[in-house]
Amino acid sequence: MFRKLTVVYLVAVVAACSEGGRGPSGPSGPSGPSGPSGPSGPGGPLVLVKVSGDSQTAPVKSAVAVPPSVRVVLDQKPIHGVPVRFSATGNGSVTGQDAITDSLGIAAVGGWVLGTHTGTETLVASIDSATRVVFTANATAGPPAKLAWITGTSVTGTVGTALAAVPSVRATDAYDNPVSGVTVSFAVTSGGGSATGTSFPTDSAGLATVGSWTLGTVAGANTLTASAAGLAAVAVVVNGLAGPPASMSKVTGDSETGSIGTPVDTAPTVAIRDAYGNSVAGVTVTFAVASGGGTVAGAAQETFAAGTARVGAWVLGPAAGINTLSASAAGLPLVTFTAVGVDRCTTATPYAIGSSVTGDLSTNDCVLPSGQYADVYSITTSGTTGARFKMGSTAFISQLSLVEANGALLASTPYYCGGDECDGTDSIRILLPTGTWTMEASGFDYDYSDNILSRRTGPYALSSAALPEDVHGCGGEDPTYIVPGVTTVQRIETTDCAASFRTANYYYDRLFIYMTAGLTYTISMSSAEFDTFLQIGDSVNDDSNGSSNSQIVFTPSSTGEYVIEPATYQPNTTGTYTLTVAATGPAPAGLRSARPAGSSPKVSRLLRAASARPSFVPRPPKP
Repeated sequence: MFRKLTVVYLVAVVAACSEGGRGPSGPSGPSGPSGPSGPSGPGGPLVLVKVSGDSQTAPVKSAVAVPPSVRVVLDQKPIHGVPVRFSATGNGSVTGQDAITDSLGIAAVGGWVLGTHTGTETLVASIDSATRVVFTANATAGPPAKLAWITGTSVTGTVGTALAAVPSVRATDAYDNPVSGVTVSFAVTSGGGSATGTSFPTDSAGLATVGSWTLGTVAGANTLTASAAGLAAVAVVVNGLAGPPASMSKVTGDSETGSIGTPVDTAPTVAIRDAYGNSVAGVTVTFAVASGGGTVAGAAQETFAAGTARVGAWVLGPAAGINTLSASAAGLPLVTFTAVGVDRCTTATPYAIGSSVTGDLSTNDCVLPSGQYADVYSITTSGTTGARFKMGSTAFISQLSLVEANGALLASTPYYCGGDECDGTDSIRILLPTGTWTMEASGFDYDYSDNILSRRTGPYALSSAALPEDVHGCGGEDPTYIVPGVTTVQRIETTDCAASFRTANYYYDRLFIYMTAGLTYTISMSSAEFDTFLQIGDSVNDDSNGSSNSQIVFTPSSTGEYVIEPATYQPNTTGTYTLTVAATGPAPAGLRSARPAGSSPKVSRLLRAASARPSFVPRPPKP
């Protein structure tokens, strides 16, 4: 059916022809054998009139329902056989663009497919550039094909709060034209938050926006999903950031025990959290000594991603006792750490003779005046006790020292090696009286120039075993030390030390003793089996107070190691004797700080000087 059209026509004034003034006579008239030969006929110009197909509406990329058509008329009469061309503008397309008017003067396009963009599109029907008509069509969006987020896809928010800029989604057809009236549903699918206004139809721009979105309380990813019937759902992820700092707590480094004047083993660390317990980064924490007189390094620290901040170092004060360190951050209560500073040189670990322990020298141990690190053990004895103590390490050359509480050295193996003889293991034999004694386990090394290197650290093993009181051997590289307060029963044998004088052999024992300058030492020797003879260095005694016993009262002028040699007066004599060693007088002050020497002698100079017996002292004649 053709639509009823308003015919626009032109009135042509037909001029009289020079051949009698006749008008057009039709197809067989003198103007042409088959009608008009061009845009103008003999009666006037040809006129294009729209017949059908104008002002239609169709979805993009689809054909209009009625193919546009035109009528060609001349003097209001249809003209057949006239070529008409149809051309689409924009990105639309046509089929059958070249048409010939039929007997009714009508020509129609084969088909008109609209372009991919919504809005007005045009189709031009023309005979020539001057004779044309324009058809219009409204291209509407096609069916919804997809959803896409257009806002809020790269935002962050604070946990537990609503986003200031809520996300929107757009529905479009297959050619990205917005589609209105699509019902979109929103839902929180991760992060634990909530949303309001979760179902909306898209507006004229194809947009639907969620009413509100409150993020969850746990920092991290929050996901909101948008869906519509027949379309793939889409999701937007927003990173929930921690809120403002709400609390500060201790993590590590509290209630420690450390050496005075040294850093604690574990540097104090705090954690900053928001109201929901999330870690807060970028908060400045300031550490400060609150008591104890210590120092800090790296006092101002910024929290890491984990919300933690750690002081650079906390060095305890110089006196034993409580030390405190405070940590502060703007707007938060102070946090206080506590550490107990101990003097590692006076705080000893109990040790039982016969046991084995493993230790590890570190920079937090006792620091001797020589610079050596030392672990300190306490040994308690009841009655005269003989024992061997042994220390070994693969990290350094071991050194053992026995001291009194005031720091007086009683026995030691200082630097007892030379050349290539140092093997990292050292041992010492001691005769101890009743009491409590301090054993220092330390170590050293030496460089290629034979110089002592004192600050050695590393693992070691310490063991001991009880020994008989009787001293055997000559005590060269394996000496036996005797401590003031000891009364011991010994026996001289032919297998002990011996000295030859003329044709006779004189037998004796050898014991080592550390003496402190300023004290007076009394060494007494008695025997019911032989006449005694006693020697300490160049000091000798034969008969004391008219008896066959011997006694030397000796006040050393310098602190150091001395040798006691109990012997028989007569040659080729053996037997049992009792030896007593006592020390009297007040101990000089500053013994601890004066021991051992702080210099670094060469190892070759430190071989035990007393390992060889002095020149034989002839026995004085009896009165």
